[in-house]
Amino acid sequence: MNPTPIYLNFYRFYTTLFALLWLVTGYTLQAQHGDLYLTNYKVPIKNVDHQNRAIAQGTNNVMYFANTKGVLSYDGVVWGMIPTRNTPYSLSIKIKYDNIVYVGCRNNFGYLTRDKLGRETYKSISDRKANLKVLGRIFGEVNRIVQKKKHIYFYSHKALIKVNRKTLNIEKVWFTHKERQFAGILFLNDTPYIQIKAKGLHRIAGDKLIPIGSSKMYAYLDIHDSFMYNNEQALFIASNSWSYLFDGKKIKLYIPRDYKYLLSNLMRGALRVGNKDIAFSTLSGGVLVAEQNYGKTKRIINYQTGLPDDEVLAMYKDRLGALWICHSYGITRADARLPVKSYSSYAGIDGNVTSSLKRGDSLFVSTSEGVFYLNKVSRFEQVASLIKKEAKYLRTIKKTERVVTITEPKDRRETKLRIYRHSEEGEKDVKRKIEVKETSKTEETPSRVISYEKSSIRLPNEDIRKIYAMASIPYIYKKVTGLHAKCRQMYPYGKGMLIASNIGLYAAFTEKDEVAASPVIKDEYVHFIYQSPSNKNWFYIGTEHGLHFVVYKNGRFKTQSTLQDMTDLVYSIVEHSNGLWLGSENQVLRVNLDPKTGMFNSFKRFPFANSYSENIAARLIDGEPAFFLSSGIYSYDAKKKRLIQKTALQKYANTETKVLYHQPGYTWVETKNLWTNITNTKAGKFRLAQFLELFDDVQDIYIDKVKNIWVVNNNELFKIDAQAKLDDRKYFKVFIKNVRNKKGKFLPLKDLVVKHTDNTLSFTFQLASPFFRNEDNTVYQYWLEDLEDRSKKKKKVDWSAWNKRAIISFPFLPSGQYKLHVRAKNTFGQTSQDQAFVFQVKPPFWQTSWFYASQTLFFLGLLLLSLLFSRKGTKYARVSYVLTFVTIITFFEFIMLTFEPYVDNASNNVPVFKLGMNILLALSLAPIEMLLRRMILKKKESSREAAKRVAERKADKQKPTSRSE
Repeated sequence: MNPTPIYLNFYRFYTTLFALLWLVTGYTLQAQHGDLYLTNYKVPIKNVDHQNRAIAQGTNNVMYFANTKGVLSYDGVVWGMIPTRNTPYSLSIKIKYDNIVYVGCRNNFGYLTRDKLGRETYKSISDRKANLKVLGRIFGEVNRIVQKKKHIYFYSHKALIKVNRKTLNIEKVWFTHKERQFAGILFLNDTPYIQIKAKGLHRIAGDKLIPIGSSKMYAYLDIHDSFMYNNEQALFIASNSWSYLFDGKKIKLYIPRDYKYLLSNLMRGALRVGNKDIAFSTLSGGVLVAEQNYGKTKRIINYQTGLPDDEVLAMYKDRLGALWICHSYGITRADARLPVKSYSSYAGIDGNVTSSLKRGDSLFVSTSEGVFYLNKVSRFEQVASLIKKEAKYLRTIKKTERVVTITEPKDRRETKLRIYRHSEEGEKDVKRKIEVKETSKTEETPSRVISYEKSSIRLPNEDIRKIYAMASIPYIYKKVTGLHAKCRQMYPYGKGMLIASNIGLYAAFTEKDEVAASPVIKDEYVHFIYQSPSNKNWFYIGTEHGLHFVVYKNGRFKTQSTLQDMTDLVYSIVEHSNGLWLGSENQVLRVNLDPKTGMFNSFKRFPFANSYSENIAARLIDGEPAFFLSSGIYSYDAKKKRLIQKTALQKYANTETKVLYHQPGYTWVETKNLWTNITNTKAGKFRLAQFLELFDDVQDIYIDKVKNIWVVNNNELFKIDAQAKLDDRKYFKVFIKNVRNKKGKFLPLKDLVVKHTDNTLSFTFQLASPFFRNEDNTVYQYWLEDLEDRSKKKKKVDWSAWNKRAIISFPFLPSGQYKLHVRAKNTFGQTSQDQAFVFQVKPPFWQTSWFYASQTLFFLGLLLLSLLFSRKGTKYARVSYVLTFVTIITFFEFIMLTFEPYVDNASNNVPVFKLGMNILLALSLAPIEMLLRRMILKKKESSREAAKRVAERKADKQKPTSRSE
């Protein structure tokens, strides 16, 4: 057996020392302000797995993924698969060089290109004849591509291949020794360094490999990833889950503040995600983002915080700064630049979220199970039972315990000798009594298999569990005690708050760092809490059985009175002119108040004759009461003493209008997929309302004191930062991906000239818009400009209606030159720049000038022939007549065939129009025939008279004349 190298022993001692330091130093708890907005994708292509090993963003912002079946593409509309020679393992693109996506596969490498038809294909570099001669042998999986200004380096564990960027010819290949494979590559500026197994780093200088002496103690490590840390140092990730800095001579440890999280979860990659931030990927802990200069952890993206799986296979930063993460469950986009954060991933909350409330630094959330508040974690015991990871990776293991009972003899000396002689198999001893009992138990132990490394890694021991939990769960939700019910609304006042629930009205107060609730109104379903604007201590409570009056006095809430004669269900309340307007079921109620005491006097009902049940929302709009129904928005007419539709507000109402009104001063309505606060219709639009379009099922909107928007969407809670700004629309583009004819055949994207046979009276344009923020809400618009239309000096721009379908179809286009203008509008209402596409539709041969000329000559020939026959006398008159008649019929039929496509297009192929054209032709034949007959008869008579006159003149010339005469 070979002795262990001294530098490997030193390495083990070094890592063990740091491991001991973990337990001495507590885990650094970073401040959390919500988790990133995550978008999870599942590829809708059949027979495609989720093993994506690399990511790149190409031209037009299209995303590419190195999948086991080829290169996967996503343009914001359609997922596609680009076949490659073998399984791809790496992708690379550098916009500043050539904007080409290079692909590394097993025993092959090349790049993606788009042909003239718009189809993306893989083109091999290694299969070129000149390159095949240089390679000469199998070079393995190309799992790393590094681009420099003049060269591209393709790396595998068996070879490093240097390719000239301009010619795409291989300039140099470094092959490994049979027993010493390459174990990684890194670049220090433009200088490549190769790690050789058991020998350490070597600098590549021409044909030579110059060893770096200081790297010998790291010779048994693989380099998984690397990038330039600064102008003088490169950072690389090693197989021992440590990161190092290398300056060309020396290697030193790079220790992030939360290095223990990376070490315990098997760090495998790193990526710069900003000027000062680095993202570290792990095999069992997701992604950790930290400040570059050994700073604090900014955020952790893992299973606990919303990532579908903790095993990260690849990650990439796109041009909007978002982080794309490939894992074994699909693809996730973590949008760091989007000013929207999630607050539902924190542990401890139960039930479906219904509303939120911010009081100072405290966040309260109501759910179907009660009310919860966010609390900072200080001890592992607080979160030990809340680790989601444990539940996901639990495996049942059966353990057997063997209990041996030994009864010793009285003679201690003899017993001592016999114990030494006793074997493990248990010899019989007459002077000792041995009893063996076996008990078994089952327990659940966290474990998993890391597919990336094809090895089983046991997770985790108690220390690793603490590290994972304390990093992933800096805050937890604690429940407000004394209340277990479905809660709808929270209203803060004084040192406490009121809570509307399905079992009554509760008041909550903080007592000894705990928040406890006690009932104010019992055993009633509370629908709405309303604070009187005339006296801030007065509260009106709408329940399923009527109206209650609650007063805040001496730090407590107390019920003062109930409107005894009214038992109607109350959904909403507003106060106006010393009275309350109540929204009920299919009716509105007016309650008179005593302005001094706030007590109830009398009430009146205003019913609506609806055939179905409808809960009416009563709100103050522009200072006047307004009532929301599906049939419209109503107001009270004092002269007519009844409710009438308010014309000015009808644009905000339809059968699908959604109204949210739990917060005073805000009435949110959703019309045409746009959210608007209409409490004051003359005020400008709420600046952050555009970000509400990210959500498709908004259940509650709350604005805190600093103007942050808290949104409950699909039972999850999000915050939109008050300082949020939209990105410049220059990142939002639209382009024409391909053009197809009716049969699905691709047509050229450049200098497109559509022949009549290709057009088949129909062709389709496929659009794409890679904007990855709720891209399902992207809509498209177009207008078609006829470049040959000279009828108007200034052409009218006639855009189509906005449509979510990214396909433009033309069932018929007459011949001519056209310019197709397209644009898109994203979920924020931003419109992309106009993109134009020029193409030409060639006419069929029967609509060309040469065909028209030939037809004209043909008709003239027939008429000339008819004229010649007519001059030959009565014998050929009939032939002349027939030729003339046939010429006219043929001319009419030609006109009908010419205009028939236009008639079909205008009439949508209704046969009655063709029938009408045939009837007109038939009706016109009879008068034309009569006209021709008259014309021919006249010609005959005129020809006879002319012949007679000629004969008479000849006769006169032939008569003799006398001299006398």
